[in-house]
Amino acid sequence: MCIRDRRRVHGVCCDCRRILIVDDNAYNLMVLKTKLTNKNFDVECASNGAEAISVFEDLVHTANPCTKQLCFRVNMILMDVDMPLMNGIDATIELQKRMKNGLIPNIPIIGCSAYDSSNDIMQGLKAGMSDYITKPVTEAKLSQILLNR
Repeated sequence: MCIRDRRRVHGVCCDCRRILIVDDNAYNLMVLKTKLTNKNFDVECASNGAEAISVFEDLVHTANPCTKQLCFRVNMILMDVDMPLMNGIDATIELQKRMKNGLIPNIPIIGCSAYDSSNDIMQGLKAGMSDYITKPVTEAKLSQILLNR
């Protein structure tokens, strides 16, 4: 099963299962990483938006792709909102610019924050987040996000 339909090319689906988690809280990173590795995902981590951009670009441009015709090397980004140096909203805006300019592949960025007001969620979606889940991230929330992608 492809995580995203557009990853299917002539019936060939990328087998990579890598997610980038971006959060400045080490405990949150550990919890999400554990949940995702238990679901057989490879996980990369970053602690702020600027680091996320750097890690994502390194993965896209230097990581070995799988053997399929179309491999983005990263399936999804789970992006916290409130972080030092560069917050998740600004990082999402920057990543979306790079995606629109064809510099990096277009993959979903999922907001993942304790901020749960409708304004917070709308701000994330307006910045270019594909979806938004609130912390704490339960198995049910995580499974739903993974199924939708």
